[in-house]
Amino acid sequence: MKILFVTGGVPSLIAQAHVLDLIRTLSQSHEMTVICFDLGTSLETDAKDELSKIATLKCVRLPRRSLVARGMRSLFSFTPVAVQGYSSDVMRNAISDAMCNAEYDLVMFEQLVTGQYGHLANGTTKILFPVDAVSRLKWQRFRTEPNPIRKFAFLLDYRMTRRYEKRLYGEFDGVLFVSEADVDYVTANGQVDASKVFILPLAVDTGYFTPRESRRPDELSLVFLGNMFNYINEDAILWFHAVVWRRLREAVSGLKLYIVGNQPSDKVNALASNDPGVIVTGFLDDVRPPIWDATVFISPLRMGAGVKNRILQSMAMGKAIIASPATVDGVGVTDGVQVLVAQNDGEWFSKCLSLLHDVRERERLGREARQYVEQRYSLAAKTAAFMEIARRVRRTRNAV
Repeated sequence: MKILFVTGGVPSLIAQAHVLDLIRTLSQSHEMTVICFDLGTSLETDAKDELSKIATLKCVRLPRRSLVARGMRSLFSFTPVAVQGYSSDVMRNAISDAMCNAEYDLVMFEQLVTGQYGHLANGTTKILFPVDAVSRLKWQRFRTEPNPIRKFAFLLDYRMTRRYEKRLYGEFDGVLFVSEADVDYVTANGQVDASKVFILPLAVDTGYFTPRESRRPDELSLVFLGNMFNYINEDAILWFHAVVWRRLREAVSGLKLYIVGNQPSDKVNALASNDPGVIVTGFLDDVRPPIWDATVFISPLRMGAGVKNRILQSMAMGKAIIASPATVDGVGVTDGVQVLVAQNDGEWFSKCLSLLHDVRERERLGREARQYVEQRYSLAAKTAAFMEIARRVRRTRNAV
């Protein structure tokens, strides 16, 4: 099978690991072409080199437009601001050239922002993989924003995104999400026909993300992992530091908090500047060492959709984890079995304090988490699920 992937960025272990894993596995038995936006960062160099070895790769530089320019284009086109940021004639030409030069069995558009190019694959089986129900995230952002002006702007963005999703989903033969909660959301809102929507679960490379002994066994520490340019991750760690961390620091002598992730904002960097117990790493080529070394992995996300790849990776590494309901939504874990779930600041404080001092419970949770990922989130299972979805979508299209 010849498959074309169009993605919103260069798939790598840092960003879009779910796409990289799928391309890696599919390339073993299928001919792969990847057209992606190059965000212009040095982080993508190694990723591009790896992709070039397993697929025909074409990178397109992402246009640089100010927020004002994107906002104006959004108002005139009735499309979300984020989608306008990914509007590119160069990308249109790259996809058109690829479609003219080869006959693909399947074209996959990953992320909502690339769906605007779906019409270029008319005549071929095409699938949209927005990963998450984006308007669901927009609604959560609106509800949690305290500033009335920003709150109104987020409300407009939510409404525009929801309308855009409904229009766009109808143009594709299939639409994929990573969680049942998102599928329920889009079908309940009438955004897409239930016969066209599928769940493609995330997967973890359990050979890469594997348990290992800490290099700092005598240090008590918490670690948070996430791309820090994402407002969901920034909001989570700023909330945790303000509401939970200060109490924990007073209760546990020498406790450390490691914040791991690329592009931390000034607000996040300021946490380390003002508190010697906080370490902000910034970008790391390999995020595993600080996870291995930490006593407990935390994920206090207050909003989100889909399944969080970082939580699965940490589970695969056998870490004891405390997470918010938003973090584990869609993962299927049971509180107290594979992870501990904390719903408010009081639970966060008490569960962190207890787990930091309970070695046996940390070891038990780590074993349960690792076993759970091995059973439910393997790369082989994800690839098999994708191929079955592709076959079903193609059969339905050919029968029309």
